[in-house]
Amino acid sequence: MENIRLNCRNDADSITLFARADDILVGGQDMPEFNLMGGVKNNLLKLSVGFRDTMYRTSAMVNTEALFGRDSLDRAQLTVDFGQSMFALENDTWLIESGPIYLKHDGIEVSEFLMSNRDQKLTVTGYYPRYDVGTLHFDLNKFSIAPLSRFVSRMGYNFNGLLDGKLLIHVNNSRKYLYSDIRISELAVNDITFENSRLRSFWDERTNRVSVTLDNESKQRL
Repeated sequence: MENIRLNCRNDADSITLFARADDILVGGQDMPEFNLMGGVKNNLLKLSVGFRDTMYRTSAMVNTEALFGRDSLDRAQLTVDFGQSMFALENDTWLIESGPIYLKHDGIEVSEFLMSNRDQKLTVTGYYPRYDVGTLHFDLNKFSIAPLSRFVSRMGYNFNGLLDGKLLIHVNNSRKYLYSDIRISELAVNDITFENSRLRSFWDERTNRVSVTLDNESKQRL
């Protein structure tokens, strides 16, 4: 952390917080020009967090509201909404939108969480229970894997390609399953191109077994 400036004010029934730092490290991510602004009033937390890294051309601004309340059975519940939010990686700017996300006593319910960058979209909906039965749905539309190159370029790899399809995380009384059915198009690794393919997989947590099938468009199974 470098040159942190912090201001906290308590006005009767509300608390307001402002913080700035020239640089801060969060979860291994360097965040220059870090800023945070938030407040709590009437069980409602409003928070705005952002940073800007001009060297690596990355930035983010996330705005959230979190309401502390009770569900129909009078159990504690947290309702989270994302306001206008974004993050940028080099020349790609992603917008974040969401309906209410409920953090409940017995699980997490996502009405709709959307990340989009032009035609690229990642949508998350569904329910992830602690003990009961539920499913989280991840829908991919023209989702580029090119940003992965940022993390593997030091190992000599460069990826390009688009993903379309679905990934499901299903829970049945604490037992977890993962299913995927994803079409991979325009795939290239280190400028070597591959045929369009379809990836289907299944994972069972209890048996710890994974089944993966990869078919290309010429019907060859890998």
